[in-house]
Amino acid sequence: MKSRDVRRTIIGIVVGLVTWALIILLSPQGFIGAMQEITSIEQAVITMTLNENGTLDVVEEITYRFKKPFRGVLREIPADDIGSRYTFPEITSDDMRIYQVENLGTDRHMNVRVWLVPYQSAAVQPVEGRDRVTVTFSYQVFGAVQAGVDVAQLFRKVWGEDTESWVGEIHANVNFPPGMDLVDFYTHPPVEVERNDNSLSFSINNHPPKTFVEFRAVLSLPSVAGMDSSNVRWGSFTKEEIDGIEQTTSTMVFLGKWVFPPVLLLSVIFLPVLIFKRFGKEYEIYYQAEYERDPPTEDPPDLVNCIVKNLTSWTDNDGIGAAMMNLYRLGYIDFKVDPKNDRVTSIIIMEKEPAELAQTEATLLAFMKKQSTSNVFDFAEIKKAVSKSQSKAKAYSAAFRSYKSLVQTTASKRQLLEGKGNGLAKLVSFLLLTGSLLLIFLFYPQPEVSSLLPFAMVYAGGVWVAAMAIMFQRRDVFGRWTKEGREYYLKWSNFRQFMSDYSLLNEHPPSSVVLWEKYLVYATALGIADQVRKHLNKMMPKDAWEKQGGHRYMYTPAALYAASSFSSVSASASSHSSSSSGGGAGRAGGGGGGGRTGGF
Repeated sequence: MKSRDVRRTIIGIVVGLVTWALIILLSPQGFIGAMQEITSIEQAVITMTLNENGTLDVVEEITYRFKKPFRGVLREIPADDIGSRYTFPEITSDDMRIYQVENLGTDRHMNVRVWLVPYQSAAVQPVEGRDRVTVTFSYQVFGAVQAGVDVAQLFRKVWGEDTESWVGEIHANVNFPPGMDLVDFYTHPPVEVERNDNSLSFSINNHPPKTFVEFRAVLSLPSVAGMDSSNVRWGSFTKEEIDGIEQTTSTMVFLGKWVFPPVLLLSVIFLPVLIFKRFGKEYEIYYQAEYERDPPTEDPPDLVNCIVKNLTSWTDNDGIGAAMMNLYRLGYIDFKVDPKNDRVTSIIIMEKEPAELAQTEATLLAFMKKQSTSNVFDFAEIKKAVSKSQSKAKAYSAAFRSYKSLVQTTASKRQLLEGKGNGLAKLVSFLLLTGSLLLIFLFYPQPEVSSLLPFAMVYAGGVWVAAMAIMFQRRDVFGRWTKEGREYYLKWSNFRQFMSDYSLLNEHPPSSVVLWEKYLVYATALGIADQVRKHLNKMMPKDAWEKQGGHRYMYTPAALYAASSFSSVSASASSHSSSSSGGGAGRAGGGGGGGRTGGF
């Protein structure tokens, strides 16, 4: 791999890593919130016991570790769709004194603050060894059971999606009355459940922030017939509906764990290799010259810039600057320079028929003449005009795009570079990048698979970085030159090497100022103008240059300054040219309870 390709690969990887880091921070998982949280949660033991009358006893033992100055902990459970009601919780702590419990909620929306410092006092700094506290919340829920057409269910969250901390361990215990007919039991996310008669338990480790844990216990209708009517919410769901919802959840989890990861990873590994082998391997040609002492062809500099430096894609500022230098060298334009800083302030269009110009250069000259006033292309005046008038900005941008399009079209018609492989590689890369974003922002945040988001961040991140590295590759990595194109490219590359090597240039110097000027034009087109101009300054003093009839502004980087000013005007024109009930059974994530907890 050539050094420039290694450099582009490294740049692509760095860009991929940086952008993926931003994506992680902006992701629905809430990683920014986790970093800002006052507490981390080391363990949560949740016990739910359904009573024969339909009430639900809940005991939550939560162990917090304080990372930042704190005043206490909070516990909040939002109102749910079925209208569950909550008793005010009994709250105890074995590690720290509870000074006050502040009630900010209602019977349908629990919201309590547990002050571990004197009420309304300032936050205290956690001390190592005394930075942990286990708080127990005990409360009762009314109306947690739902009855449908042919089955009933207890559908509750063990842990809520509003908590922004990672949780080290979650242990859930769910107990049902003796003899209750438990038809099915599901957990979201799916985990192994241990059953002992009518007591079920399950555990989850390293649970990510803003992700819920819930269960759905499907009960037979006769099992809830003896419950108090005030504790049962009637709905229209059926066993078939529940089965369909759980099947959808199971399918989504399967896709998220076993389909999307291998498809993306195998695609980013094997597809680029296959594309390179089929479309990227260069043709063999017979060309063995070490360097070229003269321009290999008579092509105009903007076209050489497009083909050699930009692989037939576009002409850049170097190409435009080289074309301006050539127009200046041939007497079609002159530069007006500010003597204070040697900056070109305007281009003077000379009255001369463009008979000897290539089509691209003639088009550039015509463009500048049309935009000029009294044959003077004044950068400041034109920039001011396009900034004030959208119609002028549109006309300017359209004409300039037409010129650049002509250069690119002229290069493409030469059919020197086969771009199919590059196009396929970039398409694959784009699809992989898009797929990674869609998975992270649309698929994995869905309730059924939200617990898989951290896992997805890892594998999709790897795909993103690799795809970004592919996106940064030059067109000739996955594409290839035709035999004629490869010879063209190698000859111009060797001429570039000759001009940039001072020892070679000094050994075989241009025989005249005229040839020196031609060298400078193509050096600009190939992006090495500064190097060659330094060689010129060493080999020929300015007074000798002028004595031999050299154009004054060829000896200085005036044309590059002009191209830079030209680019500024074009950018300004471009920016100003545009306008400016009981209900159904509930899918995953629909269980009652949950909410959030943490420090304050």
